[in-house]
Amino acid sequence: MKHIKIAAGLAHVNYGRIADIVKEVSDAGVDYIHSDAADMHDLQNMKLMGGHQVIAGIRPETECPIECHIYIVNMDKMFIEQIYDAGANMLIIPAEHFIGAQLAYIMNWCRERKIKVGLTLGCYTPLCFVEESIYDIDRLHIVTHGVEETDGKDNWGWRTSAIDLVKRARKMIDEKNPNCELA
Repeated sequence: MKHIKIAAGLAHVNYGRIADIVKEVSDAGVDYIHSDAADMHDLQNMKLMGGHQVIAGIRPETECPIECHIYIVNMDKMFIEQIYDAGANMLIIPAEHFIGAQLAYIMNWCRERKIKVGLTLGCYTPLCFVEESIYDIDRLHIVTHGVEETDGKDNWGWRTSAIDLVKRARKMIDEKNPNCELA
């Protein structure tokens, strides 16, 4: 049986109340606090958000693991170190931008520090992008909305083609890395 886990996302939270909100959802029993870091390259309709300052601000407020979903194309070592130093427990990065040696470096760096690593398959990214890395990641995060389904106000619609992608991803994970979470 697969266990369902709940992450409380902070993308649209009132930052003036973020400490109270993080305490409230932590007390309610969420499994993760989900913070985003974006440079607006992939998510042009979303504000520049998140990063190490947010994580550093909420880390003292919760015992929950903090995952940082990174939507940054040119993420460098300094950025990863800042996220780690701020208290993140997991980095989730876009598979489209980090493949090959660069991904291997990030994964090794994180493993040395006991940080979990996840990969995101963005809108319309094929599952083959993670065929080799699936053995070594802690989570595969699939974006289930599509660009044409948005109303332009951060309200994303369901992409029906994602159903097949999720089924194929579940099969791949079950066969190659059963400990990997699917989100």
